[in-house]
This record gives sequence, structure tokens and C-alpha cells, in this order.
Amino acid sequence: DELTAEVDRGRVVTDGHVEAKPGRAGDPALRLRVSSADWAKIAVGRADPRRAVLTRRLRLRGPLSNKAKLPKLFDR
Repeated sequence: DELTAEVDRGRVVTDGHVEAKPGRAGDPALRLRVSSADWAKIAVGRADPRRAVLTRRLRLRGPLSNKAKLPKLFDR
């Protein structure tokens, strides 16, 4: 199954693929709140998204079952 997440406004991650879209993501399965600098580090693999969650640099909103799928978003 596909997991779609919205980061800030308009940046959408779907199973490891990132794209920028204008506006909101509609009804994403997960919303992520993160600074642009931290997002850039996570996106290029210089920061671990799980560690960012633990240090509260990356905040998640959505059902716990979708939060557990966070590593799937960043499969490399």
C-alpha cells in the first residue's frame, strides 16, 4: 500500500519519491513538520529521519500505524 505524507505545505513524499506541488496534499496519511535545513539533510541521506523524530526536529501528525511506516518513506 502507498503511504503519502505532506511536509510543510506542498512537498509530498510517496514511498521514497519526493515532489513539490502547489497547495495542500489533500488528505495525506501523515503530516510532517520539519525545518527546510533538516528536511534537506533527511532527503539526501545525511540525517536519519527516526533520529530527527526522537530529537523533535521532525514532528509527525497522523495515526500511529502511519507513523510506524516512516522508514518506508525514505527507503534507499
